[in-house]
Amino acid sequence: MAALEQEKVALQQRLDKSTEENTTLTSVLLATAERAVKAEDTAKAAKGLAEEAETRRTLMRNHFHTFKESV
Repeated sequence: MAALEQEKVALQQRLDKSTEENTTLTSVLLATAERAVKAEDTAKAAKGLAEEAETRRTLMRNHFHTFKESV
């Protein structure tokens, strides 16, 4: 009887530890997913800024060439 009780206690401890590890891994996974979403948002914003800068550069170049041709 005592051996069965000890085995039950040991199994319960393993189950508790497994549950804690699962909770920890879930938290880590969620935090990583949040960082990935933030990184993606930042990348999209940077891409938008780069595209805007390229558009402005093209406009300025066109204005410069038009000015050069008029002089």
